[in-house]
Amino acid sequence: MNDKEKRSLSTLVLEELESTAERISALKILESGKVPASAVQTRSSRGGKLSYIDHVWASSILRAAFGHLWSFDVGDVQLFELTSLDGKFEYPKFTMATCTLTVEVGGYRTSISEIGAFDNTMKLNPAAAGASAVHRALTKCLMLMFGVGAEFYKGYKPYTASAGDLWADILEYGTGQSLTEDQIVAAIKMKGITKDTLVSRFEEARDAVSAAIDKELIEDQFRPAPDPLVEAALELGGKVVDEGMPDFTGMGRKDTDPAIEELAVDQETGEILEPESIDWVKFYEWAGEQWDSRFGQFRASDARAILSDVFGAGLTRASKQAIAAAFLEWMKSDSNEDREAIREKYRE
Repeated sequence: MNDKEKRSLSTLVLEELESTAERISALKILESGKVPASAVQTRSSRGGKLSYIDHVWASSILRAAFGHLWSFDVGDVQLFELTSLDGKFEYPKFTMATCTLTVEVGGYRTSISEIGAFDNTMKLNPAAAGASAVHRALTKCLMLMFGVGAEFYKGYKPYTASAGDLWADILEYGTGQSLTEDQIVAAIKMKGITKDTLVSRFEEARDAVSAAIDKELIEDQFRPAPDPLVEAALELGGKVVDEGMPDFTGMGRKDTDPAIEELAVDQETGEILEPESIDWVKFYEWAGEQWDSRFGQFRASDARAILSDVFGAGLTRASKQAIAAAFLEWMKSDSNEDREAIREKYRE
């Protein structure tokens, strides 16, 4: 959310126009969408008493709020069923006008077009009847843009946001930027925002998620790249057991070596370690001893040297499966010819 979206209508207007009591009052009315009691007018209609605002008040509130930053354009005006009034002049039975209200403030330009209709029961002349339709179009445009006068329409109910809809928006926003749902919930809870306060504190909740996204992006930049040898070690046994520990069976002996089990189990708790907690240096030493005792004590640096020889500059781009397969083939090879064939197979 950018700064302009966070700022209120009043703030944006007062950055461009002089701050006066009249302007501030008019902007508060538009932001609230409520018609002051003093501006409400009534008239009789076929459905009973009708409340409305007239075009004079509508235009005055727009002038007070926006100064020169608004415009009202009259488009097509249509007259229907012209009838002679005792030979004096012809009057339309009803008229219709299409008009557009435009407000341009804070770098935004908003336009609303509406149709005003006028039932000419007073038998006004065409010009007056057309003007009446234009006046009604103005008040309807004001209602559509700011909600002012909406309460006069039968069945009107103001829109209220639901916590469910807002949560769905935040969840889509956060997960779309690689956050997990747990991270999103944690970010919002740190601000003390709950389901009951989400509607009233929605912008604050979204800002909290935005900050969590920024934090995650920064951490990603400084998070070390995965070691291809460590990742390949998970593939050396051909499969991974459910707990996430490499299965070493078949790597050179029938059964898993007890020493390797000790490397992969926390000696205090007995729990199986996560792959990143395994001592891979000792693992590589053990791997070399199983396949070829001629290498003596086999170190992780020896494994890296072998794989660098096989893949060359392509080691960092090689898949875990390719690294594991190449390592296994090299350790089982018996001649320089075999090893040259392995280089040709895996090197880019």
